[in-house]
Amino acid sequence: MATSPASTRSAERPDPTSGWEALTSIAFVLAMGLAMGRGMLLEVIREAFDVAPGQDIVLRSPGAATTAVLNLLCFLPAMLVAARATFDDRFRLRWSTAALMLAAIGTLAVASIFWSVDRFAAAASAGKLLAGAAILWTLIQTVRDWGRFRVVCGVLVGVLAVNIAHGLIYVNYDLPEMKAQWQQTSVQSLKERGIEPGSFQAIQFEKRVMAGELMGFCASPNSLAALMAMISMLLVGHAAAKWQSRQYAMLAAPAVLMVFTGWAIWKTDSMTAYVTPVLGIALIAAGWRWRTTLAAWRRALFCGGIGLFVAAWAAIIVHGLHHGTLFHRSITFRWHYWVASFELFKDHLWRGVGWENFSAYYLQYRLPIAPEEIRDPHNLFVRFATELGLLGLVLACGWIAAIFWETTRPMALSQGVEKSDTSPGIRPLVAVVAMSAAVAILAQVDFRQDAAVVLLEAMRWAVYAVVMLGAAALFCARDFKELRVDNSAAPVLLLSALAGLSLFLIHSQIDFALFETGPFFAFVVMTGALIGARGESGPGTGSARIGLLAGAVWAGLFVATGIVVTAPIVMAEGNSRQADEAIAGKRFAEAKSSLQLAYDNSAWLRNADYLLRKGRAQSWAGEPAARIVPTITLATAANPRQISARLTLADLLSQSGDHKGARSEYLHALELNPSDTGIRLEVAQAMEQMHLPDEALRQYLKALELNALLPKNEAERLSESRVEDIRTRIAKMQPR
Repeated sequence: MATSPASTRSAERPDPTSGWEALTSIAFVLAMGLAMGRGMLLEVIREAFDVAPGQDIVLRSPGAATTAVLNLLCFLPAMLVAARATFDDRFRLRWSTAALMLAAIGTLAVASIFWSVDRFAAAASAGKLLAGAAILWTLIQTVRDWGRFRVVCGVLVGVLAVNIAHGLIYVNYDLPEMKAQWQQTSVQSLKERGIEPGSFQAIQFEKRVMAGELMGFCASPNSLAALMAMISMLLVGHAAAKWQSRQYAMLAAPAVLMVFTGWAIWKTDSMTAYVTPVLGIALIAAGWRWRTTLAAWRRALFCGGIGLFVAAWAAIIVHGLHHGTLFHRSITFRWHYWVASFELFKDHLWRGVGWENFSAYYLQYRLPIAPEEIRDPHNLFVRFATELGLLGLVLACGWIAAIFWETTRPMALSQGVEKSDTSPGIRPLVAVVAMSAAVAILAQVDFRQDAAVVLLEAMRWAVYAVVMLGAAALFCARDFKELRVDNSAAPVLLLSALAGLSLFLIHSQIDFALFETGPFFAFVVMTGALIGARGESGPGTGSARIGLLAGAVWAGLFVATGIVVTAPIVMAEGNSRQADEAIAGKRFAEAKSSLQLAYDNSAWLRNADYLLRKGRAQSWAGEPAARIVPTITLATAANPRQISARLTLADLLSQSGDHKGARSEYLHALELNPSDTGIRLEVAQAMEQMHLPDEALRQYLKALELNALLPKNEAERLSESRVEDIRTRIAKMQPR
């Protein structure tokens, strides 16, 4: 006999008397804590600036080792869920194509390490995709009632509140102090970072400091804006539900948060985020108004939506090809990225250039009119295509399609519990917030610093935890009378979450928000909760075998990535941090030894960065150029496309008197970045010094040609005085 949706839902609801339920509850808290804790971190693969001799080592961002360890831990909740499915015959696993597709993308990204030129970057970043698949799968399996769905949404709103609090502290306290300090120490700060005062890079760095861009825990203001636009839709849905139930007093909290969210988006100055929340509200209203029709015509509308998306992009491409620009200056910049990326894609059609390796190839294809040296093409499909090839692009399209198919799965919107007598209060919220704060503190705070600094950081995170818990509790509560997680049906919240996902993917068409750690995991968490809330159980037979198989897969990935990726990265980064301390203390022999050990401990990942830094340590130690050449030669072999290594080697060979070898390396660097005016001028000056006037003349002329292609208001365009100086040099070199 067929089972009704309501009875199926009731059967799926966790039995609080079941001992096995504790296992999935722990998995849920662990998955949410790891994901949301990472949402309050800015993880980096490499520091933007290396430590200089005598420099004080300030608080540094969580690096590749932290990322690798956190990626590994994300497999644990999936293993716990699989364990319950193996031993508890009442718990049936759900099938999810979206989770399978993301796992396939992650597996391909990890495999791409073997054909990447920057294997270290690929290894450090690819594991995040597999970790995201584990979190997505865990939430699909554990979110089986309205209360838990609300907990996920509430915690996301808590993360939104933390970002707002972080922004307020930054704008009112951190930024004024940073500006005052910059005014006093700007020259010294630039020199410590290896930036020449007055250069284009110095000007851009100072603009960024003085502008005070609000980025939260992201690397870009646009990513923060995308994250806040996505989560703000939950506030809209929450407010609509409270308005429907005439709980007008409960509208105060979401209204205040929405006001501050608007302020934060305004501070990011993201043009896209000015528009997408309005679109999101329209989507929610339309979805609710025509919910019955949409459910009845789901398949046709889904196919039509795909067709509309393809048609929209076809129109954009035709417009770009015809006019050479798009509709706005910033979007035109993206068009330039995509045109160059298409050439890159054609040359690496089948397997791509390797995950996180776009920047190693892009400069070779960059259009002369586009001066930015980007690390990401600012479009999720373009990135998957260029880095993982045609197969990666197909999998990415399948992943996005599966997300929308599964998050719009029909369900009885009246399902749910009207009264939640068995609700555990706000204990789930407390557990998730505590876990999130613990992850953020352990990953971010350097306990080797002075006790006062550690205490100050701990106090800051305590404030964030209180803000997060308060916002989440107010969001999840039925009313002000009782602080318990509301377990009643939340159909409007489902539509709001779906609208939020849609907005985030719109942002990811012109920004790299999806590939930033915090926004990525927020997106994964919201997707998993939405699929879980709409999902149905898997087959009732063979669940133990399926659980055992799932557990074996996640355990295998845990062991394999731990051995192949995590262990070498953690050991190498430990050696690298020791080298930083030695360089700061001017113990260059110790630094050289630590950096060589870092390279050896991760030898199969061939991180040329360690060897470059070793070469600099040798230089600071006063070693002659001839002794440094073997180190940098090995760096160029480790990563043949690292331009800085090529230029460094060329300089060393020139100093050693090997002008033929230096010329070859200079020209090789130009092949990797042919449109860079600055490098051409650097090479031209080097050719002059090596008494190669014909080559110097060629590079000066090409530099002026490239400079003329840049827009007149482009900051990287050479000044008129610089152009005149180059013309004078050219006149002296040309035969009379």
